[in-house]
Amino acid sequence: MSTPSEYALSTAHVSDRAPGYDMPGFLIDGMDVFAVHDAAGEAVARAREGAGPTLLECETYRYYGHTVFDDPLTYRSKEEEDHWRARDPNFAFQIHGFANG
Repeated sequence: MSTPSEYALSTAHVSDRAPGYDMPGFLIDGMDVFAVHDAAGEAVARAREGAGPTLLECETYRYYGHTVFDDPLTYRSKEEEDHWRARDPNFAFQIHGFANG
C-alpha cells in the first residue's frame, strides 16, 4: 500500500532536498509539540524577514493502517507500535499541562 521512503527517495530525508530549492531544510521530531512549535516559529520569522521559505520535515508515526481493511501488524510489530504510542504527542502534551498547571 505504500513505498518506504528509503526506496522512493535518493536522500535519507525529504528535508535533505531543500538546498536544491534554495531553502533551508530541517528534520523535526513531529511527535514533540514544542519542537514543532519552535521550528515553525523560526520558519515563520525567517519568511517574515523576507528570507524565503523553509522546509520542515516533521517525522511522525501513523498508528493505524492506510484503510480500515489494512492490518498494520502485517508490516510492523506490536513492540514498534507500543514504542511510538508511548511518545504520543497528545499524551505528552497533557502530561506537560498537568505538570505545569
